[in-house]
This record gives sequence, C-alpha cells and structure tokens, in this order.
Amino acid sequence: MTPLRERCLAFVERRPPPDLDYVPDSIAERILRLTAAGEELDGEMKELLEICLMETQASAARFEGEARAYLLASAELLEEISGG
Repeated sequence: MTPLRERCLAFVERRPPPDLDYVPDSIAERILRLTAAGEELDGEMKELLEICLMETQASAARFEGEARAYLLASAELLEEISGG
C-alpha cells in the first residue's frame, strides 16, 4: 500500500471533531475512500475533487482548533490526490 493510500485510510477512519458540521459520505470522503482502496477516480470524480479541495480549504478558514486541523488535513490529502 502506498503512503498516500495509508494516510487516506487513516484519515477516513478518524472520528470527525464534534464541533465540525460533518456530512457523512460527502464527496470528499468518497474520494478519500476510493484513494485508500487504490481505486482510480473517474472523470466526474476528478472534476469534483477540485471543487471539494476549494470548499474544504474555505471551510477550514471558518473554524479553529481541532475542526480546522481536520479540514486542513483533508485538504492536504485532496491536493495530493489531485497531483497539486
């Protein structure tokens, strides 16, 4: 398993912070789960990946503490998946 897959798997297994308005099975979470499973993203998911990355970064700016760190960690993984 690649380091990126391992980090994605560890991330999706984390419990989201209680102060985060968490949406289960979000598109970002699906992308992270697909990557953790070693599956390729189809064209539509690749397009959605860029939107998720921007939204996750914007959301992180509205939070502090653990919620912000969680969102930034998600954004970092999404950026790496996108090849950025």
